[in-house]
Amino acid sequence: MKYEIQSNGDRVWINTADGMIGRFSKRGIDVHGEGHCAPGGCEPGPCDLSHWGRFKAKMLEHHGVSVPESAKPKWL
Repeated sequence: MKYEIQSNGDRVWINTADGMIGRFSKRGIDVHGEGHCAPGGCEPGPCDLSHWGRFKAKMLEHHGVSVPESAKPKWL
């Protein structure tokens, strides 16, 4: 699967040609699968460093996407 990881220092988005498959922000975690939240992939915020680890693990589990630490929001 071809994907793009974007980070603006506050939020992280992971997109494919079909749309967003993941988002991480202070307000929560979204890991999508087939048009909706993947099992265990969506959590409301506020988020902290433990949520970042869960987001990365769920992106790898559900999409095979390894999210680099360089994408981590600056507020963590």
